[in-house]
Amino acid sequence: GSAPATAKTAALVSLFIASTVFQVYAGLKVSMYRSTAPASDNHHNDDDDSMITKLLTPLMCSTVLWINLSAYLFRALLSELTREDGLFLPPEVHRHPVFYEESRSLAIHWCDL
Repeated sequence: GSAPATAKTAALVSLFIASTVFQVYAGLKVSMYRSTAPASDNHHNDDDDSMITKLLTPLMCSTVLWINLSAYLFRALLSELTREDGLFLPPEVHRHPVFYEESRSLAIHWCDL
């Protein structure tokens, strides 16, 4: 393939590997998380600990969602920045990209559909 296509594929493979590693890390972090107060804390309240755990658990689990969202946005941005010029219509309508021309040089242009 061409160099740009190879670079795009390499970027997408790198994105997949990185997002998978970060999701595994986030999953391990959530599963290993223990909410414990420092031993020297004389004013420790179990209700506070329970409340923190109830808030932190969904927030930590949502990191997987944010990793997937950022990977999706990166992929969409990469696709948009590397697409060919022109307007692409469904193949049933028009088989090649359409370009807007200021001049009337193509006013009587016929497509071979």
